[in-house]
Formats: sequence, C-alpha cells, structure tokens
Amino acid sequence: MFKIKKQKRHNLRTRPRKENSIPQTPVNIPRSMSFRLSWAPLDGFAPASLSWLEYFQTAAGESWPDFSDDIQSCTGNATNVWGASFDDGPSENTPIVLDYFRNIGMKATFWVVGSQVAKYPETLLAAFNAGHEIGCHTWSHPDLVTLSDEEVVAELVYGAKAIYEVTGRVPRYFRPPFGSINDDVRQVAALMGLQAVTWSQDSEDWSYVGTSEMYQVPRTFENWIDDGVEQAISLQHDLNEETVSVVKESMDVLINAGRIIKPLTQCIGAPPGSAYQNPVLQAFFQSGQFEKGLISDVEQTD
Repeated sequence: MFKIKKQKRHNLRTRPRKENSIPQTPVNIPRSMSFRLSWAPLDGFAPASLSWLEYFQTAAGESWPDFSDDIQSCTGNATNVWGASFDDGPSENTPIVLDYFRNIGMKATFWVVGSQVAKYPETLLAAFNAGHEIGCHTWSHPDLVTLSDEEVVAELVYGAKAIYEVTGRVPRYFRPPFGSINDDVRQVAALMGLQAVTWSQDSEDWSYVGTSEMYQVPRTFENWIDDGVEQAISLQHDLNEETVSVVKESMDVLINAGRIIKPLTQCIGAPPGSAYQNPVLQAFFQSGQFEKGLISDVEQTD
C-alpha cells in the first residue's frame, strides 16, 4: 500500500511558493462575535504543522484508506443535470451570483478559499444558508503537487477550518487549485477524509479577465450545448467583477436548453447532507489537535 514519506518541516513564511491566482493581502478579520477567526494566518499562507500530518497517519493506523478517482462529472440516469461550480470566493461579487440563483430557484457548488472566507465570512454563510454546497479549495490556492505532505495537510486543514467556523459543517470534498493533483496529494487527502472534485468543462473565464473578451464565456456554454454536452461539472469563478458579469448569461444558456443546475451531491447522486459527512476531520477539530498544532508551530519558528 502507498505510504506517505515523512517530510522535513518547512517555514512557509520564507519558503518559495508557486505563484497563485488569489491576491495574498493581509486578512482583515471581521470583528464579529459570530465568527472565531483569530487563528487565521495573517501572512496569507498556511503554516505547516508536522503534528497534524502525524495525527492523521496515526488515526488511520495500519489500514490507510484507498483514495478514490477524482469526480469530474455528474452521474446517474438524468442526462439533463448540470453541476455549476464557482471557484476562489467568497468575494464582494459573490452576492450577485447568489441573487441570480435565488431568482431561478436552483443551487450550485462554491469551492471556497479559506483566506477569502476569513475576509467575507458573512457571504459564505449566506451561500450556505441558501442551500448551495460548499467545498474546500485550500487556504491560499497553491499548486498542491509542489508541496510537501505536511504542507498539503496544512492547506486543507486551514481551508476546512474556515468553512467549519462559519457554517458549523466540515467539508467532504475538495477541489485542487488549477486542477493540479497527483496520487501523493490524493492519498494525503484521503487520510483526512477528503475526496477530490475537478470538472469536465472549463469556461476559461479567468483567461479573459482584463480583456474585452469575456463575452466568449457564454458562447462557450452555447458551444457545449450545441455539441450535446450532458451531465457536466462546469468551472467558473466568483472572485472578480468581470467573471461574475457573465454568470447570468451563461447559466441562462443552460436553463434555456433544458438543463437543471444541481449542487455536487445531487449531481452525482450522493445521499443528502453527504457534502459535510467527514468524520475524520470532524474528530480532528473536536480533538483539539488543530490548536495544538498552532502552538507547536509557534514554538518551532520562534
């Protein structure tokens, strides 16, 4: 069985990281009694804690879980189901997307970045309360394949912690930034009770930011419909104003073609509530190991 090699501890404040698409500005934590976010790393990145990796390894014992294939599309007999998904939020633009889906009475999946959750916790809570499903998109949006095992754990732990603090739920699914993943990352995630979800259709809306070509996004959706694409999981972004500006037109293309937009678990035919059924991470947060890892990190970097 595949085993994770132990990694040397790295100080992520000085270690070079692959450039990501999320601006890593200092987190302005809302002073709200409703959200406990004082643990959020202020430098944007997720400090690794060897004790967290060791916790998950020990919890798995001798029977390490096998990792599953990445989920890439909807399944089942209903060919008109479409899994719309939005990455990299929440942001000041996410409410526009939420308003649209409220008006049409359908739900999507939001893959949220933890550092963004710390900036816009109320927006995440609004999405969750509206019935949209929430998945982990790491803490700072790095390429997970370039990280050590303990750093992968840290990115997923901090990302899941942000969701947990705001919604009271622990995610079952994660989306690797850039869709970049390998078996090492899958095995680490499986130790944490997480399964990877990518996509079958990329709108490439991110590539048109700062250009006059954003109109290409709804055209892409039209092309997918013309090509007979069914049971897709599509990728868009709710991080900035430009990508959000074409959400309505893009989704209207699907609806006018008879597609029914569903959140992930309904898209794949999973049981209700299973988006947040992760006993491994639930036990981790309830055990106090998260806080112990924070203390250990401070002691080893002083």
